[in-house]
Amino acid sequence: MWGSQYGDLVNWNVNEAHRSDIIGFPCARLICEAQATLLRLLRRLVENLLENTASAEPESAVKWKSLVEGGLKKTGEIVDWSSYVYQPYSAPPNFNIDALVARAKARVDATGDHIWLLQTEPSYLRHHIKLLQQMHAAENYRGNAIGDYVVPGEWIGDINIHLVWRGVLEEFEHTQQLYHRFRDSIHPGTPLPREYDDALAALEVLLVNIMHNCSKQLQALLTQRPGFQNLYHQGFERETGQVTMKLKESFTTSVLFNEEPLYWCLLQLQGAPDDQRRFPYAMLLDFLDHHLTSSPTPERARLDAILFEKLSDYATIFELLSAVRLHRPKMKIGHASVFLETEDRLSWRRLKVKRLGELNDTTFANGWKKFMGTPPPSGRRDQKWLTEFDAVHKALQAFWSKLHAEYEKRFKASGRTEMDIKQDLKSVSFWDGEDYYNRLEAKRTAVSSDIAASKTSQDNGIFLPLPSESSDPSSKEALSH
Repeated sequence: MWGSQYGDLVNWNVNEAHRSDIIGFPCARLICEAQATLLRLLRRLVENLLENTASAEPESAVKWKSLVEGGLKKTGEIVDWSSYVYQPYSAPPNFNIDALVARAKARVDATGDHIWLLQTEPSYLRHHIKLLQQMHAAENYRGNAIGDYVVPGEWIGDINIHLVWRGVLEEFEHTQQLYHRFRDSIHPGTPLPREYDDALAALEVLLVNIMHNCSKQLQALLTQRPGFQNLYHQGFERETGQVTMKLKESFTTSVLFNEEPLYWCLLQLQGAPDDQRRFPYAMLLDFLDHHLTSSPTPERARLDAILFEKLSDYATIFELLSAVRLHRPKMKIGHASVFLETEDRLSWRRLKVKRLGELNDTTFANGWKKFMGTPPPSGRRDQKWLTEFDAVHKALQAFWSKLHAEYEKRFKASGRTEMDIKQDLKSVSFWDGEDYYNRLEAKRTAVSSDIAASKTSQDNGIFLPLPSESSDPSSKEALSH
């Protein structure tokens, strides 16, 4: 499968087969047939592109140049959520470890910015709560507000996925170091260096486990979002206090595909990533993209901001796992139980600690409800405005302080090391950071200066209107990230 002997019949060798340096004849025949089909298609495409060109023109340059200048690319709106979605318009698969590290870091930054804003921007937190409250009506349950569970539960999930991405980034950086160390020894036809082989295998196992968890999260989230509520029936088990969600009908796959293609696609994205019967992820994401770009606005709106962000994480995991599995020579098949014994990086240390139950997120209901009941500052920037400004940030800090304390208690109970506890607590400590307090103080100082300047002008007989804002100013000026 490589070099000058590509396509030649060779003797069977188990190790070479596991590295994909050689493959069995049945698979080789399918590959050759697929390549022949692809080449015929590409030739027809070029012939159609160059149709009606004058034979006197050298190399069919005129029409070809005009097509290239016009852009041989996808038409319509493109949302940059993952390059994995737009494979036909992207570069061929290539194991570029530096680019993969950059992809992982981009998700760390994106998820980190999100939880930073949740902890420091009252307007952002308020807006996110309103998005999360677009779920089944809480008044359907006497004494059981579904929002009490879902709202803080989603923030806990957002914090956890940020911690997961930080672990993924460390794994990729570890692999990157080994790749550059052994790069002269990595080429087809020879075994991978043992350390590098172990790193790739551990990375694959980790990404597969994350995909399992993301699949479960997507499954739960679909039942909560307004675009798919019409498909579910709510139930409430008074004995356990749990809300149950069940499909209203026993839909067959063909009915869902024809009547609910968006839901069908999101349903197919779930499940075990290594199930041999599943559709390829690339095909499903392409189907999803085509469906959204060709659908009316109400249909596209069903995939709201909350779902879209989860799918961005999901698609990036697909992309990274696909790149790792396309590495040639292939790595060995790894097992989580082995890596738990041999590896000591962040992700594996987290998996070794004592497993605790999920956070009882209903205990945080009073905190976020009190925050929502605290009006944001509005109107003239006077002393009353400053009082409201302080009150809304105090309510925000009170909620996150309680969540921080709960995380710290659970981290210690799980048996984590002091270093890991300190590192992971940073993700729930932005509300108590020096940068945040400096921004608050800068804002208060600026407003106090405006008030003093206005008062001085009035004392001198000059009346200047104080600036006012119709919304929480923390979303626009000093506290903007």
